[in-house]
Formats: sequence, structure tokens, C-alpha cells
Amino acid sequence: MFDRPVSLQVHQLTHMLDALLVEEVAEFDVLEAHFLQALYWSLGGALLDDGRARFDAQVKYLASLTTHRDDSKPAKPGVTCARGCELRGRCL
Repeated sequence: MFDRPVSLQVHQLTHMLDALLVEEVAEFDVLEAHFLQALYWSLGGALLDDGRARFDAQVKYLASLTTHRDDSKPAKPGVTCARGCELRGRCL
């Protein structure tokens, strides 16, 4: 899936988290949303279309996020969209 050494992937992920977490986060859902965004942009960003779709499906499965079904309101942290969208396109 990745052709970079694991240490570089972890380094990139931690730098992304450091950039996103500019203040203390008290809510678990918000912290999880920051982690998932860092994961997508640092590790998943280098993948091509087929790899991105598989990566997205695996992260959604592992994160066990609740599905957001009301299109009239934006989804909150800890929730994923119902209509086939990728998490990487969602920002806080």
C-alpha cells in the first residue's frame, strides 16, 4: 500500500497532528476528527484512486463512525456522510 518506510509515515502523521492541534481539545469526537483528518492527509494523500477508495473504506470501518442522514445540516465530528463521500474531503 505504501512504499515509504514506516518511520517516515509516523513522522508525517505526527507533524500533521501537531499542525492541527493548535489548542487543547476537550471533546473526544473533535480529537478523533483531527486524528482522522491528519491520517487522511498524511498517509492517504499519496494514494491513487483505487487505493484511496480502499483506504477510505478501511478507515470508516475501523473508526465505526455514526452515519449522518440529514443533508440539510452539516455533519458533526464523529459522524460520516450517508452518500458515498470520502472522509478526506471533510474538514473541521
